[in-house]
Parts: sequence; C-alpha cells; structure tokens
Amino acid sequence: MDPTEKKVVIIGLIFVIFVFASLFGNAILQRFNQPEVNLLSNPYPAKDFTLRNYENESIQFNAYKGKVRLVTFVYQQCPDGCSLVATKVITAFNHYQDIGKSDQIATFIIDFDYVHDTAAELRSFAKGLTGTDEILPNRQFLYGNETEIVKVAADWNFYFAPVNETTNSTTTQNAYLNPQHQGTHKALWIHQFIVYVVDEEGLVQRLFTGTDWDNQELYDTIDYLLVN
Repeated sequence: MDPTEKKVVIIGLIFVIFVFASLFGNAILQRFNQPEVNLLSNPYPAKDFTLRNYENESIQFNAYKGKVRLVTFVYQQCPDGCSLVATKVITAFNHYQDIGKSDQIATFIIDFDYVHDTAAELRSFAKGLTGTDEILPNRQFLYGNETEIVKVAADWNFYFAPVNETTNSTTTQNAYLNPQHQGTHKALWIHQFIVYVVDEEGLVQRLFTGTDWDNQELYDTIDYLLVN
C-alpha cells in the first residue's frame, strides 16, 4: 500500500470513528455514568388490566408496552400517604415531560376505593394533584368496579382491605404497610404503599415501598431501564 492509499484509509477510519461517536457516544457515556440501581433479582411479568379514566375511556395497560411504566394504588380519602405517593409519581412524569421524554414513560394511578369513589371525584382528585383535569395520554388516573379492582389488586399482589376487617395491628403483618394504618384509626382501608416500575418489555423490575424514598432513586431506575 503506497503512502497515498494509507492516507485515504486513515482519513476513512477517522471519519467512521467520528460518525460512530456522534451517533452512539452519548449512549455509551450514559451506560458508564449510570448510578447503581437496585433492581429485583427476579423480575416478573406485569399482569395486563383494563380500567377506566374519569372520562370513562377504557385504558389497557399493555397498550403502553414499549414504555417504562409506573403503577400505584391509592384512594381519595386516605388520611396519610396516598397523596404523597401519587405526587411522587406525578412529579416523575413531570420530570420526564420537562426533558422531552414523556413519550417514553407512562403512569397509572389506580383508585382502588370502589365503594366510595366515582369518576367525578377522581377528576377532582387528579386536578388537586396536577392542577388540571386534562387527561394526558401517558398520565392516567383510573378506577373500576369491585370485580375489576379486586382482580387487578390480586394480579399485582397489592394488599388492601376495609378497616373494619382489620381490627388490630396483629391482623396484618406486612413490611409494606404504613405503620399509621395499623390498629385503630380513621382510614377507610388498610393497604400497602407501592410504586411498581415496569420495563419496556413488561417486566416488573423494581418496587418502591412505603413513602420514605427519594424521587432521584426513581429517576435513576427509569433512566437505567431506558438505556439498557
């Protein structure tokens, strides 16, 4: 190979390296710079469900496959952590909306109080938390009847029961239950606080339990799933 040919080859290699770095450099750097994320050692398939939003539109969970999805269960008259957990989920959605990635995630806040809560009340609840009653396609507040909610809760291994069925703190011993929900209190339901993080393929990859966790941990988890 003469010097001219060598020069052409070198220039070509430099050009290829430049193009590769331009296309994939940020993704590679993101992989190396990611903080440690504690995913489940045995992720499991998330069960599909169909519930209704406060416009009475049917929303199917699996229609959002290909996005990182957050799911949590709350009820409107919850005296302690439900609004806090829902706000954490909404804040996460807003974070990704602000950085132009809201099309890559979806959030599902499920009102499990099939006894008291209606579509109109769910609209009011959503507006109180978000400042608007506008439904965004990837930010859903959902409800259902008793049969629907009980099935979804069982499929997702979410525990809830009327307070009058849990008369003392020894009845339900579960690490995910808020201590304020044990024993005598004014709540209508005793229940878990959980945010389920589901990857793009539909596997539950992490559970955020209780209320004392930082949203940055949630962002780190979502970022990791979006890149990997």
